[in-house]
Amino acid sequence: MTARVPAEQEQAIIEAYLAGGTTTEVGSRFGYSGPTVSAILKRYGIKARTNSETHRRFAINDAFFDIVDTEEKAYWLGFISADGTIIRNRIVLSLQLRDKEHLHKFTKSLASEHPIRVKYIRGNGKVYSAARVGVESRYMVETLRTLGIGERKSLVIKPCAHIPEQLMRHYWRGVVDGDGSIYFSKRNKIWVVGVAGSFPMISGFVEFINPYIVSKAKINSVGKIFTVVYGGNELPKTILSVLYNECTIYLDRKKALADHILGHRQLSLATVDGSQEAS
Repeated sequence: MTARVPAEQEQAIIEAYLAGGTTTEVGSRFGYSGPTVSAILKRYGIKARTNSETHRRFAINDAFFDIVDTEEKAYWLGFISADGTIIRNRIVLSLQLRDKEHLHKFTKSLASEHPIRVKYIRGNGKVYSAARVGVESRYMVETLRTLGIGERKSLVIKPCAHIPEQLMRHYWRGVVDGDGSIYFSKRNKIWVVGVAGSFPMISGFVEFINPYIVSKAKINSVGKIFTVVYGGNELPKTILSVLYNECTIYLDRKKALADHILGHRQLSLATVDGSQEAS
């Protein structure tokens, strides 16, 4: 039989466990046994960490996505939906080396100590460099699965149904930062905003942005990948305003382009080369 624990102590015990303590350590701190702590976790529906997670090398806030109630959480759900990979118990993000700082933002949000590594890939006679992080957490992977993000998701993933309405633009900014493009068309002399992904994701983006714009843009497909593209003078500005105005988390490169297009600041020619600023 487990000991009776006051409700206020239960909350403190849960917080201590989610902060990284083991059931034995947390129990000892509050004067209870490990099994008593385990019973409290079970009663609140909190999955216990595996032995490997308990003794893992790098810390992480496993419960980060438990409740989607901030701009930060909504954004990273969108970004992982677009550009993340789930491999067993790991969430992997791999970006161009120039976007390495964005991975540091990701690990900071998750209170993670997982290192950012640089990988060199050979292909077509060239060597490509990429920044990569693999965050290991069975608990978080299972949470993401309940939010609609699982393995082999690219062609079937749907918009997350657990994003509060007031946070939707942050979710879609994450998607655009991961699988979108902002570029200047030399041929047509206009700015263009595009998004690529599964049909449900692109349909979801169109449904989200349509109330803000007047557009006849249609969803197109290239093989199994679907796209929607918006071009013109004012149309891209409206879309970028919805996504990037007054936000606190973003891919620096795309935020700089958005600010330039919206007239918030000047952008160097090294960043805007007159052609494309893709994905």
